Amino acid sequence: MYKQRLEAQRLHNEEVNRKSTKLHIIWFCIFAIFIAVTSWMVN
Repeated sequence: MYKQRLEAQRLHNEEVNRKSTKLHIIWFCIFAIFIAVTSWMVN
């Protein structure tokens, strides 16, 4: 029973990690676009 719980917890953590990685990539893209636009406006 305990092992089963650990396995479920591990799978849940992997799922969360995948989602947060995707979020980080999205934020990085937004940030990169923002910097590109501001530097383009400054020039």
